Amino acid sequence: MSETAEYRSKRRFCSYLKDNPWQWQYTVFYTFVEEGQKAIEHGKALRRLLAAKYTSQPFLWRLCLKIVPTIYFDDEADYFDPRDVENNHSVPRVVMPFHTLFTTEKLRYTPLFQNISMKINSGIWLKNRRVSPYKVERYCRAVMLEKPHDLKKFFGDKKINRFSLINRASLPE
Repeated sequence: MSETAEYRSKRRFCSYLKDNPWQWQYTVFYTFVEEGQKAIEHGKALRRLLAAKYTSQPFLWRLCLKIVPTIYFDDEADYFDPRDVENNHSVPRVVMPFHTLFTTEKLRYTPLFQNISMKINSGIWLKNRRVSPYKVERYCRAVMLEKPHDLKKFFGDKKINRFSLINRASLPE
């Protein structure tokens, strides 16, 4: 019995994630709802930027979707506690794409943020964190168990790459 394209994509992504020594995760969030519609084009530009600027460093890039409260994008909103918003299901929500990158070494935050901001020319928010083997395992388990994000529903009938391994030659043997 042959495997489905969905399962093959999830399996390949998880094998790249588990079989390599990723130490850091960087996530690029959009600050404007409208900018999220350009995430496919931004993903191409982001992958080209990483391949050119960080030639000796490998990256595992993935395009994801997240449901977030619209209050995060409301300039008129007073201060709010995110915990109150996350637990309050009456707050309107919107689906937003984001890019996540796994890499083997820590990058300098400010130059990376500036490079990405200039390349994709959008309002972004960059989050970074160290990842442990346990976190990688949990991430893979979630990817394998859950349905993949419905990128076709969000972006329409465009060619969409869900993930990409950038600078593969730089990975340790």
